Amino acid sequence: MMQTLKENMLIALEVRSPRFDERSNQPRLGYIPKLKFPKFDGSNLRQWIKKCCKYFVFCKIPDKQKVDLASLNMVDKAENWVSSYLINRTAVDWNDFVIDVNSRFKDESGINVVEEFNKLQQTNSLEDYIDEFEKVKSSMLQNSYVLPEKHLMESFVGGLKPGIRPFVRAF
Repeated sequence: MMQTLKENMLIALEVRSPRFDERSNQPRLGYIPKLKFPKFDGSNLRQWIKKCCKYFVFCKIPDKQKVDLASLNMVDKAENWVSSYLINRTAVDWNDFVIDVNSRFKDESGINVVEEFNKLQQTNSLEDYIDEFEKVKSSMLQNSYVLPEKHLMESFVGGLKPGIRPFVRAF
C-alpha cells in the first residue's frame, strides 16, 4: 500500500515538473543533467560545435530548440552577432545556423595544422611529445584530414629525437 502510494506520488511529481508540458505531458527540453552548456565567444568554433552536438544528444534536446539554446550561450562578439542574426529569422534550422556561424567566425586553426603536423619534433620529454602529437593529430582529424594509420605512425616516429627512434622502430 505504502509502496503504491509512493510510486503514484513520484509519478505525479514527475508529470507536474517544469520539464513537462502540462497539456501534452511531453518533455519540454528533454533530460537536463547538471551539465553546463558550452559558452561561445567567437573562438574555437569547431570545438564549440562539437560540444554542442554532444550536449544535444546527451540531453535529448529537440531540433526546434537547438539554436535558441546555443544562442543563449553566446557571449562577447558572438552574442552581438547572434542578436542581429536572429532579428529577422524565425525557426532557424541547426545545420543552417552552423553554416552561418562558420561563415562569420571562420576557424582559422585548420589552415596551419598541416604545417604544424609536418614539422612536429620532440624537443622535451617523450610524454610532452606524445601529448603534442595527439593534440595536432586531433586537430588534423577535426579538419577532415584523413591520414592512414601507417602515415601517422611514421610521422610520430620521424619526429622523435634521433637517439630514441631506433628503439621505437624495433617494436
